[in-house]
Amino acid sequence: MRMNLHPFHSIVGRIQFRIVLLLVAGIVFNFCAKEPQLWKEDSQQQVMGEYISNNPDQFSEFDKLIKSTGKGSLLNTRGPFTLFLPTDGAMLDYYKQRNVNTLEDISDSEQAELILNHIVGASIPANEIGLGTLRETNALGDHLVTEFE
Repeated sequence: MRMNLHPFHSIVGRIQFRIVLLLVAGIVFNFCAKEPQLWKEDSQQQVMGEYISNNPDQFSEFDKLIKSTGKGSLLNTRGPFTLFLPTDGAMLDYYKQRNVNTLEDISDSEQAELILNHIVGASIPANEIGLGTLRETNALGDHLVTEFE
């Protein structure tokens, strides 16, 4: 047995449906009309990758490591992260300790580990680096220990 609705109920139902439809459309259009939120740039200074490549007299060995491991895109972002950047002299000392002559003598997996060992996934101001273990881990998940000579 089928019940026929009164024409009044049918009209009210259509009006309610249209009101809901208009409200949903209004909400959607309202959110679409907003201007995009742009992130505020904290610094106009160079990103780390630029700094390293602009100072080849000090950091050419680490720049080779960046290129060899493909981590250039990471070091060309603004972070927040900290890079413990070894000079060419420190890299050459590392080669001597490893009994190798150049970066090319180190395997790809060891190169990747080497660069990730120098990156900490947080901004650490220099005045917060003291003797002992850093509060943040490096990109390998290890705690770095600092000491001074």
